[in-house]
Amino acid sequence: LLLKLYGASSFDDTIGIVFVQRRISALSLKHYFSLKTDNHDDNHVRSRNTIRSGMLTRKATDVFKYLSSVQKLSENQQEEAHKDWLHTIQDTKSVLNSLRNRDINLLFATSVVEEGVDIDACSFVIVLDELQTTKTYVQMKGRARQLDANFFVFQNVHDHVQK
Repeated sequence: LLLKLYGASSFDDTIGIVFVQRRISALSLKHYFSLKTDNHDDNHVRSRNTIRSGMLTRKATDVFKYLSSVQKLSENQQEEAHKDWLHTIQDTKSVLNSLRNRDINLLFATSVVEEGVDIDACSFVIVLDELQTTKTYVQMKGRARQLDANFFVFQNVHDHVQK
């Protein structure tokens, strides 16, 4: 869907948000699309609508505590993990400025972006996890303010069939 949304526009104005519930989902998606972009850059071919992603999540504390028994991280890996996971106010401003300046054009975010954060009008909003409340729906849908913007909500239909 993302590749289709970015490929459909002939202008460099496509900007979107993908809402997820879990920080690990945001991190994984950002990492995946960063790899895709890196592969594009290796070929020295970068279309105007290449996905350039960023991530905003709520601050996590002791996120990597569980890794100690499974995998030992080097000091550099720990620093990199903290950069990806922990957003200070300055980091948040930096990510939002990158979005405003179009250095990034796709934001993977948790509910931290639902309200109280000034974000430009988006071309699309995608919600990968089920909407929890009407307020959540209104806040997320309100981010898709560009003319002809799209709003997508994914849900597990099997969960609803079983209930």
